[in-house]
Amino acid sequence: MILSHAHRFAILVPWKTASSTLHARFEALNDSPYSRFYYFSPHLNRVTHQHIGCAEFSAYPESRLGYTTAAFVRNPYDRVYSGFIQVQRDLC
Repeated sequence: MILSHAHRFAILVPWKTASSTLHARFEALNDSPYSRFYYFSPHLNRVTHQHIGCAEFSAYPESRLGYTTAAFVRNPYDRVYSGFIQVQRDLC
């Protein structure tokens, strides 16, 4: 998740939807206190990571600040195929 308190926005970065590009582009504006890697979230009461969806975001206190929230979407078939290729690459 990318948060900017100064500009009052939150960008959700679901898996395989340009999350690395978004983090690179908004690096200077990102005020997120949450790790991009695995960490325990007391708001969700479980281990999570940077790729959260809208339902999970609603459990975070930032969801109630009235910030503009955005997320990119991707063709589900392209997303599954891209994920499959990444998993195959990671296993080798």
